[in-house]
Amino acid sequence: MNRPSQVHHAQPSAGPVSEVPTPTEVSKRHAMLLYQSVNQFTDAEKFNTLKTLWMDSRSGNPPSGIAELAKPLQGIKQKGKTYTADEIAMLRNTRVELTKLILRSSPTMCQMEGQLEKLLLSTAWNNGDDSALAQLVDINVRAHEKMSSARSNVVFSFLHLISLNLKAPVINNIESALTTHALAAKDAMKAVSAAKKKGAASLDETKVKTAYEVSQKNAKIDKAMLRHAALGQMTAHIRKRIEYSLGADAIDPDRTRSSVLCERALNAMPDAIRSQFGWSKVKERMQSYTHHTADIEGEHFRSLLYSSSQKLPELLGSFKVYSKLPREVEKQMVFERQLWNIQNDQTHNHSTASAANKDVVGVETSYANKKRNRAGMPTHPALEPGNQIALSMRTPLRTDSGKVRDVLVLSCVAPALDSTEQPDFENYVATPDPENPHLTELNVEAYRKAFETIAEQVIQCAVDNPECQRIVLPGIGMNSFLAALTRDDKNEDQKAVAIGIGCDVLAKLVTDLRAIGKEVVFTDGDTKSERLDDLNTRLGDKPLTMHGAIPGDWINDNDLIVNAWDPHSLVGNKLAKDSSIDGFIGRNSLLHFMHGLHCAAHAEGVQLARS
Repeated sequence: MNRPSQVHHAQPSAGPVSEVPTPTEVSKRHAMLLYQSVNQFTDAEKFNTLKTLWMDSRSGNPPSGIAELAKPLQGIKQKGKTYTADEIAMLRNTRVELTKLILRSSPTMCQMEGQLEKLLLSTAWNNGDDSALAQLVDINVRAHEKMSSARSNVVFSFLHLISLNLKAPVINNIESALTTHALAAKDAMKAVSAAKKKGAASLDETKVKTAYEVSQKNAKIDKAMLRHAALGQMTAHIRKRIEYSLGADAIDPDRTRSSVLCERALNAMPDAIRSQFGWSKVKERMQSYTHHTADIEGEHFRSLLYSSSQKLPELLGSFKVYSKLPREVEKQMVFERQLWNIQNDQTHNHSTASAANKDVVGVETSYANKKRNRAGMPTHPALEPGNQIALSMRTPLRTDSGKVRDVLVLSCVAPALDSTEQPDFENYVATPDPENPHLTELNVEAYRKAFETIAEQVIQCAVDNPECQRIVLPGIGMNSFLAALTRDDKNEDQKAVAIGIGCDVLAKLVTDLRAIGKEVVFTDGDTKSERLDDLNTRLGDKPLTMHGAIPGDWINDNDLIVNAWDPHSLVGNKLAKDSSIDGFIGRNSLLHFMHGLHCAAHAEGVQLARS
C-alpha cells in the first residue's frame, strides 16, 4: 500500500530581525537631520551656528532644533525638562557629529576638523569636559569675525593689485597687520589702519588708484576677485594668520576660555536671578573678573566651572555667614573684598589692584582696610577680637588625581599678625618698650578670644551640616600669620605663646567635635607638622592623624574642610600664586569665583541667595 508522501510545511518566517541602533548611530542620524537645516547656509551663518552650538544657544537666529540641542549642554535649564547622564552623553555626541558635518561642508572650516579630532582623544573629553572643544570653536569664530571686519579694511583694498605684479608687497602689508603681537583688539585695529596707510602710499607711488577710490569699488572688486584663483589662496593665508594671532598672540587662550566658561555658567542661572535689574552689570563685572584672574586660576578651576555650571545656583545657595556683627557691618565685611591680598607680594601693583577690585566688586580695597585702627580712635567693631566672620560654601573640589569631591568649606579668619600693616595688628600686639620697637607683646586675652570664636564657628557649622561626618582641621593661624611676632621685653618668644594658645583652643575643639560624633583629621602641607605634634601632646591617647596636603586623594565627599582665611581677600586669595592652604583650596575649587559673584551681585543690588 502506497502511503501518501508527507508534505512538510515551512513555518512562517518572522522576517528579518531589525538591529537596535547603537548610541553612536543614533547621534549620527540625529546630527544628519539637523545638518539638513544648515546645509545651504553661508560660511558666516555656519560660523554663527557653531557659536550657538558651543558658546551661546541664544545667539543669532539658528534653527530651533539646534538651539534645543545646545541649551542643556550649556547648562540652561528648561521648564519641565530633566536629562539623565545617558541623555546628556547622547547630546554631546550629537553636537560633535553635527560640528564635524558643518566643518566638512566648507573649505574655510575643514582645517578645524583635525584639531577637533585630536581633542576628542583627550582624557578631558572622555571625562565629560567639553571646554577645550568650546575654546577651539570660540577662537575660530573670533577669527572669522575678525576676518570679516578686516576684509574691507585690508584684503579687498589690496587684492586688485595682484594683477599688477605687486603681490609680494601686498602680502607683506597684510602680514604686518595680522601678525602684530597685539595685546588687545584695538591695538590690532591700529595695526590694520597703519597697514592700510602703507598700502595707500604704495598705490600713490605706482600711479594706481588711491585707496579711497578703491574703497568705492569694493563691491565690483569683490565680484571680480571671487572668480580669481588667487583669492582663495590669499584668503586662506590671511585666515591662517588671523587665527594664529588670535590663538597665540593677540588673545590669551586662558583668558578667552575663562571668559567663555564664565558666560556659559552665568547663562545657566535661573530666570529669577537673570531677570533682576542689575544682572547685566553683574555679568560685566564677572567678565572683568575673568580678565583679572585668568593667569592665577589654573586649569582645575576652568574644568570645574565647565562641569559644574548646572549646579552653580545650588552651590551659590549654600552661602552662609557666621558672625556676631550687626547685619549691615557683617555684609560689608563679607562683600567689600579684594580679589587677593598677600603681604610682601613683590608683584603687587597697588593702583592696578585697586582698579581691578573696583571693576569686579565695586570697591578699591577691603572693608577691613578702610576701618583699620586710627590713632586716638576707638576700634571698629569689625576688627574687635572675637568679631571675625566665617563663611561656609559648598563646592566641587578637584583632587590630585583628578577626582571631584563635593565638600563644604568653612573659611575662618585668625588674627593676621604677619605684618604690622595689618588693620587689626594693634588689637592683638603691643610694643612694650618704645625705645625698642622691634619688641612685641601678644595680648593673650584678645588672641584667645579670637581663637575661641573660630572654635565656636566650626562647632556651629558642624551641627548645621549633619551630613558632614568628618572635619578636616589645619593649623589655622599658627604658621605664616605669626610672622611679625618677635620677643617681648622679658625675652619670651611671642610666636610660641600664640601657638600655645591656638593649640589649647584647637585641642578642646577636637574633643568637642568628637563628643558630638564627628571624626576629626589633620591637614598640612608637610608630611610632618610641628602644629600636629603640639596638638597631639594635648590630646594624649587620642591623637589626630595626618591625612596629607590639600587637594589630596584622601578627601571624601561631604568633608567639612576648615580653611585659614584672612580679613581682606575673596576666599582662595591669589589661587595658583598663593602657597597657603587658602590658595590650594581656591585654585582647586569654585570658591573664589562664587565669592566674587556674590560680591559683584551685592554691588549691583542683585540677590543670589540668602546670606
